[in-house]
Amino acid sequence: MSDIEDSKILSEYSSRDKWLRELFSFSNSTSFSVSPYFCFAMDQIGDEVIYPGSCFDDVTEKTNICFLQCRKLGFGGNAFIRDNPKRIIFLCQETFDYFLKNGEYQEAQNIITHELIHWIDLNRNFDFLDQDKLFCSEFRARILSGQCPDYYTGSNTLLNRIFNNYEQCALDGALSSMKSVDSKFKNWKPSQDLIEKCKND
Repeated sequence: MSDIEDSKILSEYSSRDKWLRELFSFSNSTSFSVSPYFCFAMDQIGDEVIYPGSCFDDVTEKTNICFLQCRKLGFGGNAFIRDNPKRIIFLCQETFDYFLKNGEYQEAQNIITHELIHWIDLNRNFDFLDQDKLFCSEFRARILSGQCPDYYTGSNTLLNRIFNNYEQCALDGALSSMKSVDSKFKNWKPSQDLIEKCKND
């Protein structure tokens, strides 16, 4: 690998790493606006500390969120969380390189917030091997991360139906995520009772 290629990789790593550390620093001097969804999720996590680091850090290190080259591992998503041997959020470097390069900080924060909602649900003893619990966590993560917002706040019924479809957005996103985890969910559909339960959770 040439010195130019090495320099480019180091620069990209440094900018990603700097942005992630800045996001979790909670300083008032961030170079981007911090999403209220992210702030809400961090508030729910409470006293736990999220430590940005490297995927090469030892398991004994404090690191519990880092970037990973997901495509090299055959994973086509944006991020994922693991609970063993310790809890850690892996952010797909390829996705974040695109968003950060194009200044789409909100989209990047929404993905991280999505994973933080899973973190919160694991704290609530959600068993992700239980399809109902997995669905509820994916459904909640779509809504509470800002990935499925309602855009219209007026009282016009027609405009409300056109622009406010957060429930369908969350349902489609949750099912898509579940299918990417395991092919057994390919034809699985939640009952309306389960959807209502997840909405009210």
